[in-house]
Amino acid sequence: MSIRNENVDFETDWIYAQYENGESVTSIAAELAKSEAYVYAKMRKKPDKYEDVKKVREETRNIRVKRCSSLADKVVETYLEGMQDDREKAAEDIDKINRIGKEYANRVQLIEGKATERIGFDGKGGVPFEVIVTKTYEKPKEETADDAD
Repeated sequence: MSIRNENVDFETDWIYAQYENGESVTSIAAELAKSEAYVYAKMRKKPDKYEDVKKVREETRNIRVKRCSSLADKVVETYLEGMQDDREKAAEDIDKINRIGKEYANRVQLIEGKATERIGFDGKGGVPFEVIVTKTYEKPKEETADDAD
């Protein structure tokens, strides 16, 4: 006696597992020798599961980003602490140190929800668009015979 479940779609489940683990739709499609549209169509067949998988994928990605950021922060921190002890080397690398400081200041502003750059400005006081002022002049009155007297 065999139990058969007609509602099981192993290919779609495999697609979701790969996608949840961070694989791109492009690489999943290549593995299946199908198009990206095919993979998206398979995932759309179960929209609730797609939303759940997308949420897990995003959470996993955020954890990875935070972990990488933490590791990078530790390397930068070690580098800057080393610069404290070696004043000559710090003087040579002052531009790099200033860039690191500015980047970290921008990061703090982003976390606080503040803007970090003025996009579109040329640094010379210009604006990223052109302003055209159009002025309409009244049509001059034509002189009539009454005005001539």
